Amino acid sequence: MLILWGLIYLIFIFVDLIPLFKKKNWKPFWIYIVILTCAFALTVAFSFNIKIPSPSYPIEVFIKYLVGLP
Repeated sequence: MLILWGLIYLIFIFVDLIPLFKKKNWKPFWIYIVILTCAFALTVAFSFNIKIPSPSYPIEVFIKYLVGLP
């Protein structure tokens, strides 16, 4: 299954990332690299049944801090 996901990510790289590199669109290129790397890392983690903690509680605490709720 991991090989299939790797092939899918390679297709994304060839279709989307290489044209950005050739056109020298650096900002979208690096944003795409970061997002693709994070997505691939999560895919690998899920493939190896590694439990990923939910980010909902830290996000809730941060939003309460911004709004000023106790």
